[in-house]
Amino acid sequence: MSSNPYIQPETPPAPVVPKRSWMTPVELLVVLSIILVLVGLLLPALSRGGGRQAARRVQCKNNLKQIGIALHQYRADFGCFPPTVTTADDGTVMHSWRTLLLPYLDQKQLYESIDLSRPWDDPVNSEAARQYVSAYRCPSANGSAEQTTYLAVTGPGTFFPPPGPEQFDQPNGNISDVVMVIELDSAAAVSWMAPVDWVADRTSDAEFPHSGGAHVLLGDGRVLYLTKDEVTANRLAMVEGRAITTD
Repeated sequence: MSSNPYIQPETPPAPVVPKRSWMTPVELLVVLSIILVLVGLLLPALSRGGGRQAARRVQCKNNLKQIGIALHQYRADFGCFPPTVTTADDGTVMHSWRTLLLPYLDQKQLYESIDLSRPWDDPVNSEAARQYVSAYRCPSANGSAEQTTYLAVTGPGTFFPPPGPEQFDQPNGNISDVVMVIELDSAAAVSWMAPVDWVADRTSDAEFPHSGGAHVLLGDGRVLYLTKDEVTANRLAMVEGRAITTD
């Protein structure tokens, strides 16, 4: 029997799609990725002070490590560490060890622009003195860009005994733990070209830039972070070229 062409066939019921109770693994991964990105964007704003200070400490530490490597490269070439100052025949103070170290800090062009036969503060060297040398600049230090707070520890028995380049030979302790360079507070900042270095009693009332502490470069190239109390307690040892002690 033929069907009536004018009668519409019954429409089959639509299939029932079950409701999902959770996301697929792919969707979950996308959501987690978005959350991680947002957290990454928000954390610097939430911890701006602490994070920024930590980054500055890392940069400062790296600066002193570069200086340590440069000092030992200089010693390998000349058989001694650089003198803290160079002098003319008449005794005039000329240049700092920081100037002599420039070729070992990828600053050969700056070094060659300096007239070593004239004092560091002579007008002929004024342009060089205004230059920024990143390895000599603590990012937490105040003051102008051409200043440094990295000063050598000088004196008899230290790595930099006056008045000239003498081989370090100190029997009072392990030279690995003897301080070569100390970071001081911004009040002690000097031009990086200035032949000025650490005065023994300068740290007694220093306010160091890194949360009350400072970095020191040791004889074996290590860089330690010392609190203000540790710097004060080791002041005499540093001046005498003896190994420092820390907790």
